[in-house]
Amino acid sequence: MTMPRALQALTLVTAMLSLSAFCIADDSFILLSFSLVAAALSGVLAQGARPRRLPTIVAHSIIASLVAAGAVLAFIDDRPPGIEQIGFLCATALVIKLFARHRAADERHVLALGSILLLVAALDGTDVLAGVPLVVGSLLMPVCAAAAWVQSSTERAAAAHAARIPSGALPVSFDPTFGASPVRSWTGFAITSVIVTAICGVLVFLGFPRQGLEGETWSRTRAGGFSLRVSLASDERIEDSRTEVMTVRWIGPDGVAIEHNKPLHLRGAVFDRYDPISQSWQVPQQSRREYIEGDGAEFVPFVDSGIDARFQVYRQVVQMRGLAANQVFSVLAPISIQAASGMSVALDQSTMLLSGASSRIGEFDRYAVSVKPYASDRDMKLLSGEFVESGPPPAFPVAGVQPLALELWERWKPRGRVVPDLDEASRRPAARWERNRAVATALESALLSGDFRYTTDLGSIVRPRGEDPIVNFLASSRQGHCQYFASALCAMCQSMGVDARVVAGFIALEYDAPQSQYIVRSSNAHAWVEVRTGDAQWTTFDGTPPTTLEAMQAEQRSWADGLRWLWDPLNFAWTRHVISFDFESQAELANSMASTREALSRPFRAVSEALDAVRQRLAETFSGLVGGLWIVSIGVVLAASIVVVVLLRGKRRRTAPLLGPGASPRERELARHYLDALRIASRLGALRRPGMTPFDVAEALAVRSPEAAKHLRSVVEGFYAVRFGGRPATAERCSAAARSLMAMRLARTS
Repeated sequence: MTMPRALQALTLVTAMLSLSAFCIADDSFILLSFSLVAAALSGVLAQGARPRRLPTIVAHSIIASLVAAGAVLAFIDDRPPGIEQIGFLCATALVIKLFARHRAADERHVLALGSILLLVAALDGTDVLAGVPLVVGSLLMPVCAAAAWVQSSTERAAAAHAARIPSGALPVSFDPTFGASPVRSWTGFAITSVIVTAICGVLVFLGFPRQGLEGETWSRTRAGGFSLRVSLASDERIEDSRTEVMTVRWIGPDGVAIEHNKPLHLRGAVFDRYDPISQSWQVPQQSRREYIEGDGAEFVPFVDSGIDARFQVYRQVVQMRGLAANQVFSVLAPISIQAASGMSVALDQSTMLLSGASSRIGEFDRYAVSVKPYASDRDMKLLSGEFVESGPPPAFPVAGVQPLALELWERWKPRGRVVPDLDEASRRPAARWERNRAVATALESALLSGDFRYTTDLGSIVRPRGEDPIVNFLASSRQGHCQYFASALCAMCQSMGVDARVVAGFIALEYDAPQSQYIVRSSNAHAWVEVRTGDAQWTTFDGTPPTTLEAMQAEQRSWADGLRWLWDPLNFAWTRHVISFDFESQAELANSMASTREALSRPFRAVSEALDAVRQRLAETFSGLVGGLWIVSIGVVLAASIVVVVLLRGKRRRTAPLLGPGASPRERELARHYLDALRIASRLGALRRPGMTPFDVAEALAVRSPEAAKHLRSVVEGFYAVRFGGRPATAERCSAAARSLMAMRLARTS
């Protein structure tokens, strides 16, 4: 294989790794399939025995057209292209260049585009599946760059030489040789480059943690389906991945793991205000946090006293598997937590949300929470720190929602009983909570009636420009995913003066009876509504049809679910230790390394102390004349041993050029006799000059000592028979050579 062919193959592999890293990071598996097939096809067509390459001008024209089209679209949308659009453009240009590469410059273009894709994947990827080609491609990139530089230098030298040779002269090939020796050299260089690149990458990773803008740590919640943002502005299809993000054991009051009588709503985020401009829900402006420290095996309560933990208390034991997040997912209302010792947990008393006190993502990989799903208003007051807000009834900022809410209220309001109106609810708190519950129940029933359809694909929904997505959902399309159902229910409640908020998290539907635990997957990311039904009490209402969610859960099951127990922990470890590595993780690593260094130094100190004790004991034992004689004797023995070892190694080095490293002891002995015989011949006056064979030396020696020349021929013939004739180096042959050598020493010169 020539150097250009090796460079082309290595560049193709690196390009495919770059494409894989970007496509997986962007969840573009269709693009991944087409780009990898096209890249492999380019290796067959453009680099085969009869290459069919795309002309350079055509390739550059196509790429320029794509860039111009992207610029026009960005101008029409009035916003700069995102990182995904830049990556898609580079991926397309990379595939085109693979069909047009025939010079070192084309290889450099491919490597430059691949480097951009690796950078985009590093910024955009959160999955270990994207991390594998990202790491491997980054390690191979310096090797490809060095090979491209060598090839480019060769092409320049060939062009300069071709310009100087006269016409009609024979051409000279300037392809770098690629025999055994260059292969070893390049292999050593490639291994060294990979090691150096890996070391530099690790140092940069540890020294410069991923940091967002304005000092915020880089954290993405895209992995796992859960998001800290509920936005209705996008019509993209929501994630329906089967990745297992956690398992939950639901333990009843009697201490036995059971399946609850309804799905578990695991809370992760709360939103209470809608912004019609961004068409998204906002988190509460004020939060009151209470911090506690984990105590290992013990449950630490959030409130010191007052809550009766003997009745209707459940425990949820959570094992995170495929999602690393800062949230501690829990059912309402948590009363105590069991976490690892030293872990700090924050309880937001205004929303009852749990989270890690530090900014490190994935800190809580296993925890248990005691909850009271049916907590009384008194218990909720204690958990909220006795701080109860009693403001006026809320209002919704989009005027078009209230008429639609009133229309559904008239159809679904309870019959046969009087529901307090808004004026009475404003005067009496009890009437307010009664009205909140009645309105929320009626509107929830309207959404569950079958008039609204659940779908994860919003591409077919037509929404006029300027129309709010909640109004469009209630009045026109009547289809959407859980965020639309929750947003509509909360918006209608607020428009009618009912205290309501949107909650995001996971819904546990899949119960594994043999393991007595719920399996929560990425597709179980969910949004629902909580309505205030007491001074500090909130009740869960979910307008999303549960039968539809369960049916979709059953349809998505496949044989691959049984293998996710192996893959998902790897993804969790990648997210926890790599993606979420920030300055706090850096400080923890430094402290851990300091502790490790201290722990490793203890054995060395123990060995040093033991050596000091031995030295002191020896000093006491070998003191005086007898001790001195012992020390001298040991020194002589050691010196003699060293001399013997040096002599033996010297003899082996003498014979190594003649025999190689795999020679037997008898072959080495015969080679030593051969060299000694030539040295004796030189001492007798027959010097071996350049170009002389050992037999020429014997002829020269015959003039001075025929007897010595005869014995020299005998030693040389014996050595040649073994070295070149394939004869065995027997003991008799070695003894004969030794006798001939002795005879040469005794021979006289004339």
